[in-house]
Amino acid sequence: MKKPSKESSGWLFPTTLVPIILAIISLIGSILNTILNRETATELQLSRQEFSLITRDLGFAMNENKRYKRARTLLEIALRHSPNDGDIHSSLGYSHLCIGLEESGVNRLKAKIHFEEAVKHYEEALKLEGEIAAAANQSNLGRAFLELAKLDEAEDNLLQAQKVYYQNWDLMAQLGRLYLLKNDHQNAIKWLNDARTLWAQSNPGQRNEYLDNLIVQAQELAGAAHK
Repeated sequence: MKKPSKESSGWLFPTTLVPIILAIISLIGSILNTILNRETATELQLSRQEFSLITRDLGFAMNENKRYKRARTLLEIALRHSPNDGDIHSSLGYSHLCIGLEESGVNRLKAKIHFEEAVKHYEEALKLEGEIAAAANQSNLGRAFLELAKLDEAEDNLLQAQKVYYQNWDLMAQLGRLYLLKNDHQNAIKWLNDARTLWAQSNPGQRNEYLDNLIVQAQELAGAAHK
């Protein structure tokens, strides 16, 4: 299993494959819809395993390119052929998580369905062996639980992931959000300030309005609680 980077709490992708997969997408983009149908797979004499690998790797690449709905379709096809592939479950969980985040401001019911699907696939990924590190799955699983307001489950997974990704500002920000929802304002302020410090180290002279707003909210709530 690959050692996870301390810089990222997000989905881990075998980066050495990215240029190859992107080249494949470039070559077959115009016939992508055709290659997915059964007749074409038969004509190309692809084995079930080969077909699964093609759709899996294309799904990985679509996630990398933020085409999450296309990635979901491809990965669902791959999963039908390889139901015990932990990396497919993890990547499909990521697709659903990102689609859910996109839907959050548009349709909360649809978003909830995607977050629930993300939880299902990440939990399955954690049971199976794969190249994607457990901590990466726990980080994203924690985020999905957080969006579903399942705060205890979110806390368990985010804290486990943070032991590995202790230099990731976004993971700290999610912990800050978690403790805001738990009305633990002091813990929220701590994690959010730590997140802002790490973010500032990588982005000197720049403000992060997202973190600034969360910190102001946490401070106001903490002040109101002491009155």
